[in-house]
Amino acid sequence: MTARNEERKRTRFSLSQRSEVPPTRDKIIASLRELGYPQRDLFAVRLAINEALVNAIEHGNKRDRRKKVTVAYRVDPQKAEITVTDQGAGFDPTTVPDCTADENLCKTCGRGIALMRGFMDVVEFLGKGNVVRLVKFRSDLRPAPADRAQVMLK
Repeated sequence: MTARNEERKRTRFSLSQRSEVPPTRDKIIASLRELGYPQRDLFAVRLAINEALVNAIEHGNKRDRRKKVTVAYRVDPQKAEITVTDQGAGFDPTTVPDCTADENLCKTCGRGIALMRGFMDVVEFLGKGNVVRLVKFRSDLRPAPADRAQVMLK
């Protein structure tokens, strides 16, 4: 692997406004595409990154352009790992209401976190709640569901 490829696959960005989300997200997706990730993984990572960045800018940094959101990512042929850090006060993710509960279906809060959890393999909130770590394992390298059951029985 050349130094240029290694640099592309392990990078850090800083952003402070929503208009910077698409180009940042698209650079990460381009790295996954170069490695041949399947379309379903590209979709999942694109959606999760978008949610994490928008949440960090709007909820974490409260749209304060003086505050930065830092994105670090590392991709390889087996997995993508993205960490998004904002400069906000943080939050306790256990206090976010379950957006699928009947009483919360019409509320708008918590949907981004639910989407990230639904599409990524690992979603961790770290520190004081102002860091989210997202991991997606490449789906076409995993055993099919029937194969997983056989592996578990051995």
